[in-house]
Amino acid sequence: MDVILAADRWLFIALNSSLHWAPIDAVMMMLSEVKHFHLLVGIFLAVLIWKGGPKGRATALLLMLSILISDQLAAFVLKPIFQRVRPCHDIINAVVLGGCGGGSSFPSNHAFNSFAFMTVLAASFPRYRKWFYAFAALIAYSRIHVGAHYPLDVICGAAFGYGVGRLLVLSWRVVERRATRLLTWIADWYHAFRRLGEWIRGRTYALPILSGILLGLAFPSVQTGITASFGL
Repeated sequence: MDVILAADRWLFIALNSSLHWAPIDAVMMMLSEVKHFHLLVGIFLAVLIWKGGPKGRATALLLMLSILISDQLAAFVLKPIFQRVRPCHDIINAVVLGGCGGGSSFPSNHAFNSFAFMTVLAASFPRYRKWFYAFAALIAYSRIHVGAHYPLDVICGAAFGYGVGRLLVLSWRVVERRATRLLTWIADWYHAFRRLGEWIRGRTYALPILSGILLGLAFPSVQTGITASFGL
């Protein structure tokens, strides 16, 4: 473990100290700002709910669940367990952009949330999955660039987020298949009863006979008295 942490520290210094140019720094800070991610989430949800139809609304529900689960899991379960110090508090020569922030470093909430979110989108719109994952990777990398997370925080956060996203998608597909089977079963029974009703209406003798059978089942004592009066 010490070897892994040492390599992680070395890789952070290598990545964090490179590619610092004013335009790149501005983009990385924008990607790293949580309010911009929330704005993006809001736009996706609004478009899917408004224009996406049943599939879009189902995707919007999964996206909201992905953010809720990933954010709570990272912030209130994993971070209190590991309590890793952020590199901007631990490495003296770290390049820090936009402040360091508090809390534990492992895993990265940004990487966790963005990969959970984009994994759901990639499953719903596979044609654009490369762009979704590329954008999530940029958000994750921005946390190293601004000095807030080690590479291992980001990699594990991305893996956890992908896992949450895939689990939600697979669970939804199971629910969807079972719901489809249930609706098909209900529809089959509905059509069967409808055909039975049409058959009964087409035969004048069927309705009195069926009524007598149902009354006999509902009031067996009455049926016994009637049959006894006829000596049956």
